[in-house]
Amino acid sequence: MEELDADGVAGEVIFPGAQNLGVPFHGRCPTTNRVDPQPVALRQAGARAYNRWLADFCSENPERCAGVAFLTYDDIDQTVAEIEWSTTAGLRGGIFLPAEWDGLPSYNDLRYEPIWAGIPSRSTALLLQNRSHIWIGRNGRSTRLVFRVPASSLQDS
Repeated sequence: MEELDADGVAGEVIFPGAQNLGVPFHGRCPTTNRVDPQPVALRQAGARAYNRWLADFCSENPERCAGVAFLTYDDIDQTVAEIEWSTTAGLRGGIFLPAEWDGLPSYNDLRYEPIWAGIPSRSTALLLQNRSHIWIGRNGRSTRLVFRVPASSLQDS
């Protein structure tokens, strides 16, 4: 927090590291600089471990730290459970939607409906990389989603 104070920054939104290096079993291997595919169960465990570390880190100064949960999308029920856990654990920075789907269907597929259905009730922000675009199909139509995070969502009410 001393660095934030010195820079005159009131708070920060903490995203997973570049190339997901901070998330175990995701992204580039720090020793080989290669992206080696990992089993789904290992990637899910890595995401859970990262989210628990981040929740613990943010709990030290929750009014100034808003952590963004990292999720895997292979098992939608598990993804929904992790979203529920992350919001109750204090990760109020939102959830991260990767730009690439790792061979899974795009975000307009109905398999993701349980995720989209629960977002408004949790007041969770959806965050994506700036090169991303997401199309969600509703009632036979496609709608491009645009996400904004109001500053008030980073403050406790």
